[in-house]
Amino acid sequence: MLDDGDDDDSRSTWSEAAVAKVDSSKAIGFMQGVRATSCCCDEWKRRTLNTKAAKTLAALPYSSGTTGLAKGVMLTHGNIVANLIQTVAMVERARPDLCTKDDTLLGLLPMFHIYGMITILHFSMIYGTTLVTLPNFEPESFLKTIAQHQVSVAHLVPPLILFLAKHPAVKPEMIDSLRCIMSGAAPLDEHTQKEAAERIGASVLQGYGMTETSPVLTMDDGDHFGSAGKLIPSTEAALVVAVSHTPPVSIFVN
Repeated sequence: MLDDGDDDDSRSTWSEAAVAKVDSSKAIGFMQGVRATSCCCDEWKRRTLNTKAAKTLAALPYSSGTTGLAKGVMLTHGNIVANLIQTVAMVERARPDLCTKDDTLLGLLPMFHIYGMITILHFSMIYGTTLVTLPNFEPESFLKTIAQHQVSVAHLVPPLILFLAKHPAVKPEMIDSLRCIMSGAAPLDEHTQKEAAERIGASVLQGYGMTETSPVLTMDDGDHFGSAGKLIPSTEAALVVAVSHTPPVSIFVN
């Protein structure tokens, strides 16, 4: 939920079902994000979040099926815009150099997936960056595209970062334009993250999210290898160990 700043209690409106589960379990950690204070927030909220469109279905991306078959997630315009506001505020606070109008982004990840849809497609439009797309991963075309178009920011997944960190086909002159890599969709271990940052000579950041949260929940600033970072603004979360129900460990997000 996005905190509009009008009510200090609005950040704690946990659903009754969530409260019941937390009360019957053992909470082992609580986190709370700062308030979103981006200069664009008020205008975005006025034009989108305070209109009927905020509750209108905008996208139906499918989850990864972690707890069973993949499920269509109903995201409204309000869901997506709220998460963009929160994430932009986080980027401006932690890494203002992450994406600018002078950057060139790599669009390799599928845009029907929430990661590609929001953090690549929508962010490139917000900042007015150049977006270079590829239909799929193929080592030669991947490296050639980065070099030819001087890609500076790449949103990738751990296997591709491992490729950049270790594959002998990766030459320094092919990737010297990269200054920032964002990892998501799966955990990136500390060793690989550090090795990639050193070999590429770029910041390697990591984030965490879910299709259901539109999707960004946390983001690292690149200084804490192996960490998915801090909560985005206007968000709170609890890590809970179950006492009488499954799954054994859950994360509740508000």
